Amino acid sequence: MPRTKKTEPIDKQVEQLKLENPKTSQPLNEKVEGSEHQEHQEFNAATSAIPTSELDAENGLNEHQEHQESNAGTSVIPTSELDAENGLNEHQEHQESRAGTSAIPTSELDAENGSKEALVNPKTPTKIHLIDGEKGGVGKSLFARTLMQYAIDKQMKLTLVDADRTNADVSEVYPDGAITASFSEDEKKSYDADEIFNLALTQSVVVNLPAQVYPLVNEWISRNSVLEVGAQYDVAVVKWFVCTGAYDSVKLFIESLDKFKDTITHVLVKNYAMCDEWERVLEKPELKSAIAKYKVKQVIFPKLSFRERDILLEEKLTFAAAKNYTQKLGVLGTQRVHSFLKQAHGELDKVGLLP
Repeated sequence: MPRTKKTEPIDKQVEQLKLENPKTSQPLNEKVEGSEHQEHQEFNAATSAIPTSELDAENGLNEHQEHQESNAGTSVIPTSELDAENGLNEHQEHQESRAGTSAIPTSELDAENGSKEALVNPKTPTKIHLIDGEKGGVGKSLFARTLMQYAIDKQMKLTLVDADRTNADVSEVYPDGAITASFSEDEKKSYDADEIFNLALTQSVVVNLPAQVYPLVNEWISRNSVLEVGAQYDVAVVKWFVCTGAYDSVKLFIESLDKFKDTITHVLVKNYAMCDEWERVLEKPELKSAIAKYKVKQVIFPKLSFRERDILLEEKLTFAAAKNYTQKLGVLGTQRVHSFLKQAHGELDKVGLLP
């Protein structure tokens, strides 16, 4: 039989291993724990070989890199350029917020602003005061002179337009700023009357009309759309119709009312120098109906005796001068002029259409 090798006891084998390999002399459970530690160390092998100072530096760089990457849109731009870009962006945003106006040239913007200011602060309304009566010798010139004196006494801005070229007696007495303009059938001269409207754009005007000019005035108003254009520019038309109370005079007044209706303000000027029975005249059905329909304003034009009127015309006196012109009028004559003017002023105050 072969010899059997004698086996050492287990304890002795362990001791022998300890002697041959001192590193394994620790208990098995300690060896297991050592293996876990070794795995942990190997897991961190990528960083454990790097010195602490270098590792910290690298970590710092990584953090900086992450911060820079989060700001990728701007991190590549130097600070000075970045500030400049931010300034441009802010300016661009400001410009875009004004998109409605930024595309408009400055000159156009100024014009638009001027238009807005004009809408906020519109022009003062003005009027064209037509002194009408159609027939000659009804008292139109005397009434026009009365209106001019009223404006002067009340410190109102009124410009006189004398449309009677053959007898411009009103502008001779009140020449300050007065002009002449005629209504004509001749097309080449028809534009002369346009100066009336041009003046009325800035101030009210009084137009002393000659006799028998009614058709020409109507044609000028119609052809040039004076009433429609006047409404756009705050220019109204007022017709002071000097009436004698006679049938033909009343008929012409009603004819004007029916033509223009309420597009022109009509004032019935009752000339007491020509008629002293106005109660009877106003009771005429056709006139009474027209006055009620168009809400016609009325004024009394008081009587001035022939003597005083004649001296005023002969001497070319204003009413203001006539009140003190005792040389020919005498004391009582000047007093009559004063009373006439006071009553006329009171009537004009009532209607309140001037200037």
